[in-house]
Amino acid sequence: MLFNEDSQILRNILDNEIVLHLYSNDINLNKVTTVSDFVQPINFIQRILYDVFWDIDNDTAFIEEDIFFDGPIGKVYGYFTTSNNNLMWAERFTDGPYNIQSNEDKIKLEIALLLKECK
Repeated sequence: MLFNEDSQILRNILDNEIVLHLYSNDINLNKVTTVSDFVQPINFIQRILYDVFWDIDNDTAFIEEDIFFDGPIGKVYGYFTTSNNNLMWAERFTDGPYNIQSNEDKIKLEIALLLKECK
């Protein structure tokens, strides 16, 4: 693919409203995981990852997101994203779970989307 086509594909994906969620259940992610498999922590407000905050470079889109909390929410195992209530992608924290106990706790997410050519 050409540089401009990769960038445009990523822009088209990110033009959708992508919503960031956290999950608090200890599940193994796989190809058949759906939104209904996740348990979201109480007191966490999902947020939109607006397209203007993504950096796009060739075939990769990157965003950093600091997540602050209003109070304790307990264990957080990872995050998932949705668009129109459909699962886009999910990731389990490799060094988690994080035990969020106060409004002084925060999670820093660095998300990279990479386009790969299917063969």
